[in-house]
Amino acid sequence: MKKILVSLWVLVFFSAACFGPGNSPGDGGPDADGAVETDDGDGGGDDGAVGDDGGFDAGDPGFDAGPDGGGDTGGDAGPVHPCGETTFRYRPQGAVASVLVSGTFNGWAASEAAGAYAMSDPDQDGEWTATRVIEPGTHQYKFIVDGNWIPDPNNPHQADDGYGGKNSVLVIQCGARLRVLSYQNDEVSLRAVLALEPEELSLDPASVRASLNFAALSGAAVSVSGDTITLQASGLTRGIYDLRAAARATDGSVAPEVLLKFHLGVSADWRDAVLYFVMTDRFFDGNDANNTPVAGVDSRVNFSGGDFAGIRQKIADGYFGRLGVNAIWISWPVDNLDGYEDGGRADEHYCGMNPATMRTAPMKYTAYHGYWPVNLDRVEERFGTEEDLRELVTAAHQKGIRVLLDLTANHVHTASPLYQQHPEYFNYAGHGSEHICQNVGWDNDPERCWFTAYLADLDYTKSGAVQVMTDMALDWIHRTGADGFRVDAVKHVNRAFLTALRSRLKDEIELTGIPFYLVGETFTGDAGLIQSFIGDTLIHGQFDFPANMQILRGFATQEDSLMNIDSAVRSAKGTYGASAIMSNFIGNHDMARFASLANGDTGCGVWDITSDIAKGWVSPPPDAGEQGHKRLRLAFAYLMGLPGIPLIYYGDEFGQSGAGDPDNRRRMRFGDDLSDALEKPTLAYVQKLGMIRAAHPALRTGSWPPALAAGTDYLAFARQGSGETVFVAINRGASTRAFDLDAAGLGIQNGQIFEDALSQPPLSATVSAGRLAFSLPAVTAAILVPKAP
Repeated sequence: MKKILVSLWVLVFFSAACFGPGNSPGDGGPDADGAVETDDGDGGGDDGAVGDDGGFDAGDPGFDAGPDGGGDTGGDAGPVHPCGETTFRYRPQGAVASVLVSGTFNGWAASEAAGAYAMSDPDQDGEWTATRVIEPGTHQYKFIVDGNWIPDPNNPHQADDGYGGKNSVLVIQCGARLRVLSYQNDEVSLRAVLALEPEELSLDPASVRASLNFAALSGAAVSVSGDTITLQASGLTRGIYDLRAAARATDGSVAPEVLLKFHLGVSADWRDAVLYFVMTDRFFDGNDANNTPVAGVDSRVNFSGGDFAGIRQKIADGYFGRLGVNAIWISWPVDNLDGYEDGGRADEHYCGMNPATMRTAPMKYTAYHGYWPVNLDRVEERFGTEEDLRELVTAAHQKGIRVLLDLTANHVHTASPLYQQHPEYFNYAGHGSEHICQNVGWDNDPERCWFTAYLADLDYTKSGAVQVMTDMALDWIHRTGADGFRVDAVKHVNRAFLTALRSRLKDEIELTGIPFYLVGETFTGDAGLIQSFIGDTLIHGQFDFPANMQILRGFATQEDSLMNIDSAVRSAKGTYGASAIMSNFIGNHDMARFASLANGDTGCGVWDITSDIAKGWVSPPPDAGEQGHKRLRLAFAYLMGLPGIPLIYYGDEFGQSGAGDPDNRRRMRFGDDLSDALEKPTLAYVQKLGMIRAAHPALRTGSWPPALAAGTDYLAFARQGSGETVFVAINRGASTRAFDLDAAGLGIQNGQIFEDALSQPPLSATVSAGRLAFSLPAVTAAILVPKAP
């Protein structure tokens, strides 16, 4: 008999009502034996527990972590059970009065009356059981034993519950599926072998479909032997390849598409990335046929024509490659609101403004930014078609560029069919206007408050919401070939969604071991809060807002010393831990442009967000002057030297000006639309920085020893790795600064020559008596790399 695959999906779910810090069960509770069994409906059932070899074995209660399943399909199969029928088992060592099962499948109900599954021991043999039909998907659960929440003691598949304890993890899969038996690749070829499961099904050879980067594979590239499919391709060029396969069994059951990612001659290490944020609508118009701004709306908050075709054209002409960019983040591509929403804008400007008390004027707003999703299965038509999006991703992959989609998972617009048809998936459904984040406090009820009265907040304590949104996210990966998600507003998203998504990515997308990068946005200076969302079962990293604040204070406003900045950034990095893959940035779409802040044109300080927004409406900054550009270049030099993924917000590479949202989202400019005196030289400088980082692994993945020199206006540090040392030195002061760095302490031999990769002719310095001495002119940075023999 073939039993359902029960494999480890690392999935964490917690609810304040059930697992808050005050009543989290942790790993305590009675010493007991327990197990769970599931039936896929393909055959009869015995009453054993899931064995270590994947079948059911009454003598060996436990879970199978492997992919094979097992069991015997011959003979009398017995009664057919529904797919997903699951028996939970628990054997306490002492007397207990009540045992319940609570998990994602019943909303973490805390009592039988609320929906928890009651377990019983009718034959008084000491084993408590409960049998239920559980929907296919990923689940996690706990037992409630006399009021104490404990993980299933005999299920080894667990994940952190967020409060120091563990949740038990369960995966239920039904029907036909393709399993990856093996895969391999070199720099010019790839190969994968797959098999149809479960074993009682037979593969229909004529049904096999395969593609490579959306181009169909046929002939010798696809071979079928029994229930095994072999796919191969050769003569390939450097790039990223998505291999897809789907098939049917002879009984007509369909095996879902399998997606395998391969990197040929391209690093799969996200630390090697330089990321560029393309706000799709504001970047480049490649197809004016889809230009349909909303009538009666100010152009600053209206659709302006940027699209997938425009991004693809800039990929093709090498714009990103010249910056050293090998990953781009684009706006969430799903269909957004077609019309507008009424709102207000600031009608005055001063520093320290409060949105609740400032004077306002009426303003209409559109969803040009992509954050008001409506139809989650459709592409935003103003950005292009689904085919346009696929062509964008394919063009990027051909250049070795990965593509991140901006995932809006916190909310949908109230016009969305998801909200209309499933209000139970949302917090305060029908009463959102009474729970606006700004009114209740953004940090007081972050996971349940609504951003606005028309953005319905998803309730991820409901398993249905988790399932539909993770299904949606994975569907977009399959449809587009995306390589990662930038997860919007992470601190407002219950961890249940994040852990479910991460778990499914590991099991369904990362089949060749290439990570699907999840990077979050948590706009806060609290490094501990940011870190709390990072981990093996959560997201890989976040945008480093605490470091951003320090970069702005040290390089834009220069209100703090570089010594203090270095110390603060290192402290934040230490909080995140070595395994976190963070992204560093000098600007984004929610704050004033760096060049305008550095030029003194915003009129207010760092992160004065409301005042910066008002500035953009009342008196937008002009193009930044020399001071803004010089400081911007120093900030980029520092950024490219830090551990973590550097992010370039579109336009920052040439010093685009702007106050707050939407003034920081002006149309992108290229070529001769840039000024000769400042913007073109700044662009060339940032391009050179990107190429330097690409050429030196130490800057990407090397260690980061303590600063070698630090003071009010100067800083020097080294990055070491891959057999090289690279020095980054910065002088923001008004006069020449001499540096005398300890090279011997880094293991560098006397006589080693270093050259500045930024200057021309290059500054050169030789290690002598264990020291590396050189001078930097005022407002200058240097990246000193070993001179080639």
